[in-house]
Amino acid sequence: MFGSLLTGMTGYLRGARWMMRHPLLLILSIIPMLLGLIGFVAVIMFFLQYGNEWVHGKIAAMMMAWFGGWEEHWYLQAAYWLIRGILLATVMMLGAVSALALTTVLASPINEYISVKVESDLTGVKAGDLPWRAVARVLVGELGKACIVIMVPFLLLFIPGVNLLAGLVAAFLMGWDFYDYPLARRGWGLARRLSFVVSEFWTILGFGLWLAIPVAHIFLMPLAIAGGTILNIEALARRGQVSLKPA
Repeated sequence: MFGSLLTGMTGYLRGARWMMRHPLLLILSIIPMLLGLIGFVAVIMFFLQYGNEWVHGKIAAMMMAWFGGWEEHWYLQAAYWLIRGILLATVMMLGAVSALALTTVLASPINEYISVKVESDLTGVKAGDLPWRAVARVLVGELGKACIVIMVPFLLLFIPGVNLLAGLVAAFLMGWDFYDYPLARRGWGLARRLSFVVSEFWTILGFGLWLAIPVAHIFLMPLAIAGGTILNIEALARRGQVSLKPA
């Protein structure tokens, strides 16, 4: 588990180094970053207006249902502020992830193009550029993934106890979003792709942790597609489905 987590985290750094060696692609990838920045600012403004009040109401209602006059006991007040802090951080993280997920839908043609270049570099075989007539298909596929990335963690927020893990779930799903391009390019159906990524769960979670850091994720996102593709192609190579070119 820990080895796979480390592999995923270092995979992101390897992808970042790859992008630094290809400055034109790095410049191209800045476009999604700008879109993500706009989305994140919109999420923060919404959160400041509605999110804090929502979190307070949920926790206060839960404490009242479980402990009655909880405000009369210092240790229950301490528990309230601890839970409130965790949920506030989680809601902020989920807001950031939601903005990022929607951004990747708009940026999917750029991400696909970069992913193709990374795979070609790793295997020494031209992976094939994205036909522009297939852009609509890619956008629809990314929209479906974005719905999963956004909805699953938000649904977990309504399950007491489990909601504290929503941030980790969001990190995994966000990592999957950038990891998935080579599988989709091979025409794999959603069920087959999900089975594959679940088998690489800890690696993808380690990779996705970078993308679940509020604010920082905006600047980390442009480098993510290279790292996700590297990890994916290496996983395919371990299964004998692709061959890596000699180092």
